[in-house]
Amino acid sequence: MIDELSCQKKVHSVKTIAAIATPLIPSAIGILRISGPDAEHIANRLFKTKIIPDNYRKMMTANAIQDNGNLLDQCCYIFYKGPHSYTGEDVLEIFCHGSIYIVKELLQTITTMPDCVLAKNGEFTQRAFLNGKIPLSKAEAILDIIESNSEASHKIAINQYTGHVYESISNCRDHTMTLLQKVEASLEFPDDVGGINTEAVNKDCSEIIQSLTPIIKASDYGSIIKKGLKYLIVGEPNVGKSSLLNKLSGESRSIVSETAGTTRDYIDISIEYNGIIITLIDTAGIRETSSDIEKIGIEKIKELSELADGYILVTDGTSNTPFVWPHFLDQEKPIINVRNKIDKPSNNYPNGSLGISCVTGAGLTELKETLVHTFVDPSQYEPNHMLCNLRQITALNNAYHCIKKAQEHIELKTTLDIVCIDLRDAIEALSDIMGDSFTEELLDGIFSKFCIGK
Repeated sequence: MIDELSCQKKVHSVKTIAAIATPLIPSAIGILRISGPDAEHIANRLFKTKIIPDNYRKMMTANAIQDNGNLLDQCCYIFYKGPHSYTGEDVLEIFCHGSIYIVKELLQTITTMPDCVLAKNGEFTQRAFLNGKIPLSKAEAILDIIESNSEASHKIAINQYTGHVYESISNCRDHTMTLLQKVEASLEFPDDVGGINTEAVNKDCSEIIQSLTPIIKASDYGSIIKKGLKYLIVGEPNVGKSSLLNKLSGESRSIVSETAGTTRDYIDISIEYNGIIITLIDTAGIRETSSDIEKIGIEKIKELSELADGYILVTDGTSNTPFVWPHFLDQEKPIINVRNKIDKPSNNYPNGSLGISCVTGAGLTELKETLVHTFVDPSQYEPNHMLCNLRQITALNNAYHCIKKAQEHIELKTTLDIVCIDLRDAIEALSDIMGDSFTEELLDGIFSKFCIGK
């Protein structure tokens, strides 16, 4: 494990870092970020000025002059004197015109200065963590905020950032630590504290499990919100798969034709419903065919099937011909049976199927409800009590299983030394979530997911 002091020494011994913090596309404004001991020197050299304490944290305007004396751009900049900055170090933020050339030239000019290098992915936030500006849980929440793609995922990420769920997790850890101390004391000082009441230990374990369970259940929903749901639209040719995709997306993404086999490749769109991003993939019609192109499309369905969470099986409501489920599609995954063309007089659909019309839009709201509710009921969960970070959810489940093991060992009357091991493992898992213990490999894995410049 890495202790805080060694982390701080390591951070301050490295060079100043610089990166572009905005997308490298033509835009109204471009932003560059510099952090480290030479940030002030870089500002003085680039803007031919002398930053004074009165101007710390103030927006200043100056010409950016290259080393050859050429004017590159008129910029605004803010200098933050450490530790009163995002990273805890001296930080310089530069705001220039969003020309790709200007932004790249500014970065080139800055990184050719002594002791300044390009930042790695997430290195600014990593330094903020290592310098004690933010806990690891908040650093991970920043990534979740950046990656949020719906109102629900944003709400969960914001709640993680403000720390609501971590208060509950911290209370569970404190409860477990108190329990461990009691058990260890009874083992090490039996004459002073007396023997331990195993029924009381079992009761404490039950209370901890009771506190962890709603967070785990809610976090299952949180992980679905973060990754979204993916459905493969399958069925025979010309039953309305492409029409369904177009109707749900509100735009004509798929070619619709009376000719069977129009869709040869696959087309995907994403929609948001109840805060969950649902990816719908329109595939080639499944049938026996001699067309090499259609055969390639069907091969693609096999590949996509492995990635899908479920299927939307579209059939023609005016036809009584049953769909023969192909062997290469996983029937263990949820299948939503949809009968299209309920606007036709001859339509019929059996129990267990959902009637829709891609002409009138009838039944589409019910279909979207079904797509979500097949996996989760959003009304059952509170954003304040959930995680959406896979690493943290895994650690939470580990802690839960460790407490359950401790209970099992108590019921089997196993030596209390084993129970102590279970409780310590649970504490370590909960501490992993809070970021109180970490390794270099863990930090590298977390911050490598960030973009450069954050």
